[in-house]
Amino acid sequence: MYGFGNAISEGKTLVPYGAMLSAARYFGSMAHSVEPFGSKEFSMESAFILAEKPMLEILAQVRSGLPAAMFEQVAATLGLSTSTLAAKLGIARRTVTRKRGNGAPLSSETSEKLLRVARVRNLGRVLFTTDEAVSEWLSKPESALGDMAPLDLLDTDLGAREVENLLRALAYGHFA
Repeated sequence: MYGFGNAISEGKTLVPYGAMLSAARYFGSMAHSVEPFGSKEFSMESAFILAEKPMLEILAQVRSGLPAAMFEQVAATLGLSTSTLAAKLGIARRTVTRKRGNGAPLSSETSEKLLRVARVRNLGRVLFTTDEAVSEWLSKPESALGDMAPLDLLDTDLGAREVENLLRALAYGHFA
């Protein structure tokens, strides 16, 4: 079982909710050392920065579709392969690869799922000091989530809300 107590015993840093609110103010200008993704000729905004923007600004970009390269950015940041992240979100890996290859944007549904993961990662980074620690937490079964790994719940909005609620509860010091 990998819960809140294990995070402390394994040396992962957890931050009180007040510090979480302070850290959230920085998300508009920085996403915990995630650089813009792409080459010098092409640079795009980080999915992690976009996930923290106002809903109406995000909505317009989701409806028009996010760049497929953002999918790879999120997967790489969490130390996952594109195939693994696609499978966890119920998305065909070949679709992501094809869209990346021909420069087509992701569908609005895939874009929304991707921003869900980015939003959860951002919440996780407030509690854990590294993306590796966030990825480890996302991958381990959590008793408060019915012994499911948080990552396995991010394919739906309802599941993502449960994961976000758990992260907030951990930040407040309330344990399920």
